[in-house]
Amino acid sequence: MKNSKLLLSVILVLLGGLGWYLLSEDSSPNSPQPASVYSDSISAPERPTFTTQEDTSEQDTADKKTAPSPVDEELAPGTALIKAVVITADLDSDKNRHLVVTVEEVVGYGSSISPIAGKEELTINVERFLKNNPDRKEFMQKGDTVTIVISSERGMNLGDSQSQKSWSLVDLKLQ
Repeated sequence: MKNSKLLLSVILVLLGGLGWYLLSEDSSPNSPQPASVYSDSISAPERPTFTTQEDTSEQDTADKKTAPSPVDEELAPGTALIKAVVITADLDSDKNRHLVVTVEEVVGYGSSISPIAGKEELTINVERFLKNNPDRKEFMQKGDTVTIVISSERGMNLGDSQSQKSWSLVDLKLQ
């Protein structure tokens, strides 16, 4: 009887351990189960789906182009190439020869120069230019449309309007 009690105790312990093992495996159904080595069907992970669109970024920027078109020549710092109409031309006085022009188009900018607004009137000192190029005076008469390179005599001053700046004529482009 002693042997039967011992055998019965061993069987109960084995059954209890087996039950505990089986119950603990079923108690966590959300935990990942190891893949069966002998399985014929291995689940493939889901792959993301990508869709494409036509690239319209170049069209958008081309429609909203605000910068002046590139210029064939390099402009010096502090200069701008503009197309303007001469309003008044005081070219014959001994001192303070100047032009007053209305800006029609800014063709290009050099570095370190503040922007010039279209349709703005600028007073341009032409004393030095006419001293070196007296034959060009005939191309700067009232009503003429001129393409000129101008230079800011005071550089880039924040807070000053363009009409208060001093401009000087650097070059007159003949068309």
